This record gives sequence, C-alpha cells and structure tokens, in this order.
Amino acid sequence: MNSEEFVDGIKLSVRDATVTGGLRTLAKPAGRRPHQNLVEMSNWFNGLTEQDKAMVGRVIKYTADLTTFSFLAVLDGAAVIEESPDKGDLELYYVKGNERVRLNRPNNPLHDIFNAT
Repeated sequence: MNSEEFVDGIKLSVRDATVTGGLRTLAKPAGRRPHQNLVEMSNWFNGLTEQDKAMVGRVIKYTADLTTFSFLAVLDGAAVIEESPDKGDLELYYVKGNERVRLNRPNNPLHDIFNAT
C-alpha cells in the first residue's frame, strides 16, 4: 500500500461510509429504541422536500470532507494537536510481512493527496 491507496481507502471506508450511513440513518434510524435526538432529526429530515434532502446530503459530504482533510493534516503534522513548544512528529506506517511503508511522508502529504482528488 502506498499513500495514494491509503487516501483512497480512507475516502471509501470513512468519508463515503459516513455520508451514506448518515443519510440512511436520518431516513430510518436503526434499532428498537433509537436515541430521542436521532428520532427528532429523522422526523425533521423525513419532512423535507427531496431537494432539501439532497442539500442535507451535500452538507454532510462537505462536513465529512472537511473532517477527513483535517484529520489527514494532523497525521501529516500540518495541523498540531500539542500545546507545548516542543512538538513531536506522527509517523504512519503500513506494515505487511516484510514490507514497511511510511504513508504520511513530508514530501507527499496525505492531506494534499486528498485535496487533489
């Protein structure tokens, strides 16, 4: 696996799954007794026109894109999560058998790969 394949996998397994799962849950909350907050959101969502539901889907995708980009920027070190002046570095590796590949390389940041597509 390389950095591009990792970002593609994150898009599919995280971003896209969040969008489709979120919309599916809004339309019909799962479980015997969904949380009251979710039931209220579902009732509101189901009362919308199809055009407004599509707009909610666009907002959810936009939010999922921002969240994914921000998380990748943290992994790259472009956004910091430490308050101290002496900050550490995060290094993300894909390891399979004898293969060990650094995915968040400084010369090819994950958040830039994400933004490029």
